Amino acid sequence: MLMKRLWLALGTIFVAVLLTAAGRASWAYSREQRFKSYIHEADESLTKSTPEVALQFAAKIPEDSREFAEAQEIKATALREIAQDTDRISDQAADIIKQFVELKKQEKEAGRDLAIADPNSQRTLKLKKDIEQLQDLEHKLLQSNPYTAAGEGSLTDAGREWVLEHSYEKAVGHSVDSRTATLITSIVEQRGLERAAANRREYAANFQAGKAGRGTGSGFSTGGEFDTVLVMTSSNFTEEETLRRVTQAVLSKVVASGLCKQGFTKVELRIPGISKSVIEIQLSCGSN
Repeated sequence: MLMKRLWLALGTIFVAVLLTAAGRASWAYSREQRFKSYIHEADESLTKSTPEVALQFAAKIPEDSREFAEAQEIKATALREIAQDTDRISDQAADIIKQFVELKKQEKEAGRDLAIADPNSQRTLKLKKDIEQLQDLEHKLLQSNPYTAAGEGSLTDAGREWVLEHSYEKAVGHSVDSRTATLITSIVEQRGLERAAANRREYAANFQAGKAGRGTGSGFSTGGEFDTVLVMTSSNFTEEETLRRVTQAVLSKVVASGLCKQGFTKVELRIPGISKSVIEIQLSCGSN
């Protein structure tokens, strides 16, 4: 009888353990499926160009889950998309400020003409109307961009970080954690390097366009990581005297400081059709 009760008790415990294990397995499976659905929704949101929604789903996945690494990649992609849009609005704001300054100049000129015009003349009426139209254009221009409408201009890198942090907090409903803050800083720094590289490529392209217009045989392009190398190509670089003069010109204070200001660290002189440079001129930008 005692043995029967013992076996019954052990059986009850065994069943309870099995049920608990089954319950945990069921809970773990349900949890995993839920997180997978969050990943799916986040991916869909990126496809639909709604990065803020993608952030909402990615932020729901905890660090101890299998899907966390994938969620972090989605978060990074979403923040990069927001950063790209932020840069676009910031660049637009910079252009708007330039246009606004030009309109202000026209308004001031009209104001000076108005001050010396006959108050009873048709010219006075026209100048007043012109000034009103210019002021209306100025207002509409500033209101066409969220940054200029708020009384700001184009963003600094610190401003870009603030926008990304604010966008993240608005999307997920809580403050930025240290991991996300580090990610945001990295994204802003990377995009800053990419913008600078694009400016250097444009700088070289403008040089190239100017030389082509004057019918010279020189070519200009960029190379190296983030286009920090200005590449000058010419068939005349086979001549020692030409190489000496060009090297002296590049290292002159005016030219070198201008190149350093653009972010170039080196100038390479090449002969057309040959990838290896004839001379590499290192710029001492720290001393300029």
